[in-house]
Amino acid sequence: MKLKFIVAPLAMLAVGALLAGCAGGGTTTVDPNSQSNSADADLAALAAEKVAEFTALPAEFPGPTEKFDAGTGRAAVITNGFAAEGSKRNGDLAVEAFQAMGWEVAPNFDGEFSPQIQAGFIDRAVEQGLDAVVITAIDVNTFPEAVERAAAAGLFIVCGMCASGDIWKGKVYDVTVDWEGQGAQVAWWIMNKSGPEAKVVSFQDQAFTATILRAKGVKDTLEANAPRATFQLEPFATADIAKPGPPQVTALLASKPAGEITDIVLHYDGLGLATAKTVNDSGRGDKIAVGGYDADSVAVNAIITGEPAPYDYTVAGPFNYIMWASVDLAARNKAGLDFWPNPGKMPSVLIDSSNAELYLTETPGPANYKQFFLDMWGK
Repeated sequence: MKLKFIVAPLAMLAVGALLAGCAGGGTTTVDPNSQSNSADADLAALAAEKVAEFTALPAEFPGPTEKFDAGTGRAAVITNGFAAEGSKRNGDLAVEAFQAMGWEVAPNFDGEFSPQIQAGFIDRAVEQGLDAVVITAIDVNTFPEAVERAAAAGLFIVCGMCASGDIWKGKVYDVTVDWEGQGAQVAWWIMNKSGPEAKVVSFQDQAFTATILRAKGVKDTLEANAPRATFQLEPFATADIAKPGPPQVTALLASKPAGEITDIVLHYDGLGLATAKTVNDSGRGDKIAVGGYDADSVAVNAIITGEPAPYDYTVAGPFNYIMWASVDLAARNKAGLDFWPNPGKMPSVLIDSSNAELYLTETPGPANYKQFFLDMWGK
């Protein structure tokens, strides 16, 4: 079975107009308003086309094509923090996959969003002589010393839904989505909804490379295709999610009168839902679209029902598939086999009111992914 990642390239719009010479030697002037209207119409058509493409489930996903005996081994799984629904879900999926494969694995471990706790987990895995660890939604750049020790000791580290970076090539193996591509999907949704003069504010958390890449995808895509749009990037510290507001969102709304923001993009759904409630309760006369990433069930439900607050979109990777694929790499590594290509380029689906019903209980991905991997492992 051939598996590939379907990438939608960013389209550049032609926005010039030619001045044609007349037969009598004069020139014909072109109405600039006509030029602008034509370019805006082109953008509207392209944005609608992109949203239709991104809200459809991709037909194919990167993955293995060769069966092997997965054998037995010992592994552990750590989640960034159980307080994040999606993060805990992904860790539980990795434990389930190890168990189905026949490996010994401890229960999913809560990293409590603490680099110190997460580093301690990695050090214990080395001490216990484990064959592999799966970490989920964790940025290893926040505890590099422990990761370096583990890599030197030969511990195989695979990270589901992470953005470790090229610095860890050969030491940490990411099985994840195209983070900038997710941001691009959001940008096209915004252009489809708010048009060529969208006024966008996006947040990112410097502690997580994935959020930086998502924001970059939004910014670059807007700048390339809607030059009259504005983009403002705001930092957000991880701990601030527990504060009322959150304070950065409250301050943003206070600093921007009605009409100066059309869209707010949050770097994950937990923060997105808190922001949506703050926006909804603010009493502003303008309609600000709010969305984020990861397709937490409460976020998808909010898209459908408007509760606990109106939420406009989210972007989901094939989380179930990604976590089982992460476990597949762990077993292939122990067996001394080559890895399949493009594990870090999993496709994503843009979820809005047009397709949210499909993803209320399932994340986008192959419907038969469990049986697919069991067959690959000889189970």
